[in-house]
Amino acid sequence: MLGWWFTVRLHTTEGALQNSEAHHLASWETGVSGLRWIEDLVAQGVAQKLSGGGYPNRYLVPAGPVLRQLHDNMKNPSVPPKFSSDWRDGKFVPAAINACPENAQLMIEAWDQS
Repeated sequence: MLGWWFTVRLHTTEGALQNSEAHHLASWETGVSGLRWIEDLVAQGVAQKLSGGGYPNRYLVPAGPVLRQLHDNMKNPSVPPKFSSDWRDGKFVPAAINACPENAQLMIEAWDQS
């Protein structure tokens, strides 16, 4: 399959990526154009790209813009989110999303599925 698999996790104040389920907010798959939304945030200076190459691409992002999109998609899962028009297999952790402060930092990983 061609595309990307995304994971969103809370990034701790110590700077360490938390891999525990308690810090996992969401995951989903997209097609080949699935990076556009996060690369747009980088171009706008909102997100920081930490690594590339697809294994994985890593981004540090303020939670606010991402949380709004996650909340919108949890309310209406039949409508493709702004992440990608070919988004699929979204898995959300509502308790973690609802507990995440808007000023938190998120680590978003995008894994190349080609």
